[in-house]
Amino acid sequence: MSMSAADQLRQMAQEAAQNTYTKQTNLEQEITELENKISQKKAAMNLARNSLKRLPNFQVEFRGNYQCPYCWIENLHGFLSSSTKASHIS
Repeated sequence: MSMSAADQLRQMAQEAAQNTYTKQTNLEQEITELENKISQKKAAMNLARNSLKRLPNFQVEFRGNYQCPYCWIENLHGFLSSSTKASHIS
């Protein structure tokens, strides 16, 4: 027995509502990912903004090793080797 037009429309409305509800979960996940990216960009911006203020605190040597200025500016304690220098210059 075939469905009436009204029953078909109700079924289509149910499918449309379910599809839209499923999109909500995906959109929430996308928003969370975007918020995380925004936080990362803001942290990078603050690091860049304060880099010149931090410059007087740069120590050429740290724990007996030459400190990599590129790593230092990113708040890391990297030490210079021939491969470190090459990777930052290229």
